[in-house]
Amino acid sequence: MMVADLEDAVDPGATNVDLALFNTTGKVPMSTTINVTVTRMDTDTGDPVVTLVNPATVTIVALLPLPGQANPPTDPYHDGLYWDLNGDGFITLVDLFLYFNNMDWIAANEPISLFDYNGNGHIDFNDLYLLFMKV
Repeated sequence: MMVADLEDAVDPGATNVDLALFNTTGKVPMSTTINVTVTRMDTDTGDPVVTLVNPATVTIVALLPLPGQANPPTDPYHDGLYWDLNGDGFITLVDLFLYFNNMDWIAANEPISLFDYNGNGHIDFNDLYLLFMKV
């Protein structure tokens, strides 16, 4: 992986800067650790940067298909949110109706954070509205 700060978003002396976010899909629920090794990092002037990398725990969760659906939901934007509820690769009114009709089921059976589009920790009508705005 190569990373460049082309827009000077990282200020000199900044700490705890996320250089990358990873999304992964798995078939078996589990936890594991990812440890990244930095081989080279330079400043804008070419001077080496000393880095400290913290290992991160990764949790794989199993997504279930919504009732009556053959495929589990998908994350078409790769943003960690599962907008495509029927797993067909598109966000349509079908997904909106599935969300509305299965809000309680989603809250009880899926990891809430993956379907909590407004980030308030709940499956609610504001999430439904945000999904509607994606259609």
